[in-house]
Amino acid sequence: MTFLRPSAAFAFTALLLLHDPIIALTGNALVSHALLAICLAWFCVSLMRALFALRLPWVGGLKTFTVGCTLALLGMIYSLMDTGNFNVRVQFFATFALIPLMWASFSEQAAKPGARRRIHLLLLVYVGTELMIMMLQILYFITGIGLPPGDLYESIVPGSQFNGNNLASIIVVLAIFYNATAQETPRHERLLFNLIALAILLITFSRLAMLLYVLDLLRGLSVQQAGRALALAAVLVGAGLMVSNIEYTGNETIDASLYKAKSLAMIIEVGFEADSSTSSRSESYLNFIEQLGLLGVGSVAILDYSTFTAGAVFADEALYINPHSMVIEIGYWMGWPGLLALGAFMLVAYMRASQGRMLQRGFVLMAVLFSSSIPSSAIPLLSFWAGLLLLAMSGAYAPPVRLRRNSPAPAPAGQPINPVEG
Repeated sequence: MTFLRPSAAFAFTALLLLHDPIIALTGNALVSHALLAICLAWFCVSLMRALFALRLPWVGGLKTFTVGCTLALLGMIYSLMDTGNFNVRVQFFATFALIPLMWASFSEQAAKPGARRRIHLLLLVYVGTELMIMMLQILYFITGIGLPPGDLYESIVPGSQFNGNNLASIIVVLAIFYNATAQETPRHERLLFNLIALAILLITFSRLAMLLYVLDLLRGLSVQQAGRALALAAVLVGAGLMVSNIEYTGNETIDASLYKAKSLAMIIEVGFEADSSTSSRSESYLNFIEQLGLLGVGSVAILDYSTFTAGAVFADEALYINPHSMVIEIGYWMGWPGLLALGAFMLVAYMRASQGRMLQRGFVLMAVLFSSSIPSSAIPLLSFWAGLLLLAMSGAYAPPVRLRRNSPAPAPAGQPINPVEG
């Protein structure tokens, strides 16, 4: 038994995920900030009671939680040492400060089947809300009535996020978690969730996110089902190639999607070097490898990585300040201390035995690394970190899968599942 209130943990989780959609729908960040702060305070009071009573279970054990806290503490220290833009520093500090609280909240809900069910419903509400926001943004582009997008990306449909790539990375991570843990959820709900997630990914047209999503679906299919899925994927690719033959229209929103479709066609015909975005990122990754011996303690300056990128030549100028990889950004910003803390966290969180077979663990770790390279900067995305931490405890969320693999006798109905596993 814990002294945590499940309602406080769930309210905090819900406001955390719905924070950005509320801002997008209301046009006012103050309301969403206030609601999140109230739920956070409620949850913290409950958390302190549990800590004082020494009755708090940690998914993966105390050592796993400790590794996450080490990464969080290091991130908070570096955020405080930074002297750059105040708003950016606050975003980075808030992300790392909330990591232990998110872990505690999700751990509490992992211990109770009813709470797990509410998490799956919450994720369905979240993706449905994001799709509704995107539909309103598309309506605005067509009719002038609806939700206008952000100031910096006026021609892109980003949902509640800064741009579409940010949303795509969040959706694909949450989808991997959902499909791994929702076996007991009604089939029509699972189908609805995946249809909405797929629609969002198609609108954002993030190629890497769609690839990760398809690979995740294929993992759970039989050979016959996988064959049908691959046939459907071939049809979709063919449709994409047909779209790529359409000439640019002059509408920035439509042309942004046409550009991605055309670049996909060029990749298929020529190779990755045909896509400027892909080739530019490859140059960024190679530069990071060359700088490994010079990282030291990092630049200690968010978005200022000129110490390590000044001698590089990138086709995309954004790569000088946004490496488009969480691993690279933490390496440039926090140097070897940050890289070691992040590496320890990922290995302990995603490679422990309770996460399933080695192939399952390897896929999740690969998906985390690749999905974190989709946004320009994944660090300040709270919803993305929520997905990462949910994946880190997916073993505790999905006991039926592990029971079928290991074949021990199932637990009696209604009995809480102990999430403390090494």
